[in-house]
Amino acid sequence: MVLNKYSLCLLPTLLGVFAPLLITGTALAECRELRVNGTNDWFPVMIREENTNNLSGILPDLAVEIGSQLDIQIIPQPQVSWKSLFLQMEQGELDVIMGVYWTQDRANRFLYSKPVLQDEVAIFVRKGREFPLQRLEDLVGRVGLRPQGGSYGESFDSFAKENLLFKHVPSRDRNKIMRMLASDVADYAVLGRFDGLEDIQSSGYQGEIVDLPWAVTSNGVHFLFSGHTECAGLVEDFNKEIGRMMKDGTIAKLEQKYIIR
Repeated sequence: MVLNKYSLCLLPTLLGVFAPLLITGTALAECRELRVNGTNDWFPVMIREENTNNLSGILPDLAVEIGSQLDIQIIPQPQVSWKSLFLQMEQGELDVIMGVYWTQDRANRFLYSKPVLQDEVAIFVRKGREFPLQRLEDLVGRVGLRPQGGSYGESFDSFAKENLLFKHVPSRDRNKIMRMLASDVADYAVLGRFDGLEDIQSSGYQGEIVDLPWAVTSNGVHFLFSGHTECAGLVEDFNKEIGRMMKDGTIAKLEQKYIIR
């Protein structure tokens, strides 16, 4: 399913600086459109058709399904940088980011849904340059690559800040990390496992770049709601629908649709 323009709705509240802490319950009387966006390409979480607002992936498909249940219009927004997404959320210009890991800083400013799926984060290396990896300390002293501005969860980010050396790569060029890794610019790259495997395939580096078995971490992937729009209260309705779709197998089917090819 490709997300383009669909129908959705949300909640009236009086929102101030601390609005995320005040919103509870459900009200669908005011918010009839949900402005959504996400990272430019994060397989299988969200994929954007180049130079369009057409979105697909597990979270866009799920948003469409939830929107149909709640009678709300889903409005995909134009591509912007990852940093700009959060600025738009703070300014009330965007209602939801589709596909976000949990961090305390974000939880203090915005509203998280229940996790939709777990995303395993892996280390990728050029074939022939594999190294033993059973703990984060095994990365110390090596040069890594990671997408600029992204988070891999508080535990990994905290360790990386204190102990690891990274070159940050702009996320707009989906295959640049793989090209750099194949050229021995760095010793490894850190990416979501399924996202990295998709990048290997799309960039033509099958057999040249491989993922190491040990996962550095596994993070829940959430919808993130702004606390500064009339749609903030929909987080409770999303949580109910996510719970229902986990039980009835809808989310599992979406994972199979994108991951099993």
